[in-house]
Amino acid sequence: MADRSMDAMGANKGVSRDDAYALATTQVPLRRPATAQELADCCLFLASHESRYVSGTSLVADGGGFAVELTSTEFTMGGQSY
Repeated sequence: MADRSMDAMGANKGVSRDDAYALATTQVPLRRPATAQELADCCLFLASHESRYVSGTSLVADGGGFAVELTSTEFTMGGQSY
């Protein structure tokens, strides 16, 4: 999902897509982006009977990024730095 953003960030930094992903996840505790399957598993959990008592909350699937300060990472999309 983030390939376009990582390509733009990589072009901005002069690095490859893989290196851009590595840069973007240096502060994430799991040190890698999520796989599509991992995010699908979260959706399946919320759609399943196992989540029947989950209400009024958000499921944060970010590899632990919410637990640390991530504002030092720059993201670029459409020529705009974030």
